[in-house]
Amino acid sequence: MKDLLKNFGKTYFSPKSFNNYLGVPISLSNLSPDDKFGVFEVGMSKAGEIRSLTKLIKPHVAVITNVGEAHIENFKNIKGIVDAK
Repeated sequence: MKDLLKNFGKTYFSPKSFNNYLGVPISLSNLSPDDKFGVFEVGMSKAGEIRSLTKLIKPHVAVITNVGEAHIENFKNIKGIVDAK
């Protein structure tokens, strides 16, 4: 992804694991006016977190890269995680 977007313009990538209610705003504040693209990791530990974070980011494209059992204690089952993502 990094190499692809860099061919089309200056691209900001959020630091690894800056994917929560603290990290996403920090990542957004590090965007510069000359960045053409921004790539942000968004994570969740409970339902509704991704929705809240995407309201800040306002993405044009979203890609789910992983569905695992992290934070399964906050969901009824793995389907609950899938539905939340």
